[in-house]
Amino acid sequence: LNGIWNKANDKSAFWYGSNWASICGYNPFAAPYCTVIQQPYTPHSLLNRVYGLNWNLTVNPLKQYLDVTYQTHTGSYPSCGNTYTVTESKTFELQPLLSKNIHPWEARNIPTVTWTALPNKLYTLYIFDTGSFIAHGLYININQNDIQNAEAIVHYHGPKNPTVRENVYVFMLFEQKNRIVLTNEWNQKLKQTMVSTAYNTTDAFEELDLTGPIAMNWLTAVKDPYSVQYFVNNGLINNCPNMSKSRKNDDDPIRRRVPPKIELFYNVSALRKKKVSFIPDDVDLSMSLDISLHTTALNFDSCCTSYRYQEHTAKLNPIGDGYISPAHARSEATLTMTLLREGLLFMPSGNT
Repeated sequence: LNGIWNKANDKSAFWYGSNWASICGYNPFAAPYCTVIQQPYTPHSLLNRVYGLNWNLTVNPLKQYLDVTYQTHTGSYPSCGNTYTVTESKTFELQPLLSKNIHPWEARNIPTVTWTALPNKLYTLYIFDTGSFIAHGLYININQNDIQNAEAIVHYHGPKNPTVRENVYVFMLFEQKNRIVLTNEWNQKLKQTMVSTAYNTTDAFEELDLTGPIAMNWLTAVKDPYSVQYFVNNGLINNCPNMSKSRKNDDDPIRRRVPPKIELFYNVSALRKKKVSFIPDDVDLSMSLDISLHTTALNFDSCCTSYRYQEHTAKLNPIGDGYISPAHARSEATLTMTLLREGLLFMPSGNT
């Protein structure tokens, strides 16, 4: 418990701490996650992100460990022009003091959260995106460990981090002094998931008269194809270029649809393997390059056989497993190229 509390107070533990300057270079638009830090820059701990920079509690209030267990199932989903298939189901527990990253697909369903509940006490569970100030779950008047029958102010929704930056989602358990009856004003405020624009968390905890947190846990999430496509679909962030620069880890259950026993590399990783001198080791792709080849109908004879190809448009796909016929990539093809920058698809002012 001391280790959890100390790490939650550590201003060098997470990306919004003392490392922020090297990540964002004092430029809030250097990357999508950089925009949530107010200037002038001040290092934040996890608890600073929840309570604010002026918050300070020297006594560790944690009384017990909060068990959080996820179960993820198999399935398929589209992303960046491809279909991804999860072939393995698994169960895993959150361990906040270990450096274990979770993918958004794995945490998309509400986990099982348990603690040692006192018979005459009610509890509040708050789930919070410490990077983007988004409420991912708020349950009040929990009897024992029965979250399913508690009052859900904000129903659980999983992390959607579309970046390579490890982002932290914290689970905070509070002990209630009495049954909470929300006023209409606070009921409306707490239903807003964009916390920083709706209410102050410290004020909210005071309004609810909560003690604690008496238990904490968290997960660190990094991008996967599922979260990348979520932000593309919503017109917010394009991180598809990042999908073309790294190979899947061997233990990653998320794989493209590929023929059996064929290990496909993303294009930059393949070039690195060939020791191509013009591809730096630290290359960071920042643009989506979409290329289409349009060819007219073609008739020709080859090896005593007549062939006919219909008019066709082929789109290059470096992270897929398809191929393009040489006839559809011949010199007469009309090439169309589209560039789309990685990152925010809108400016914070609201202009697209």
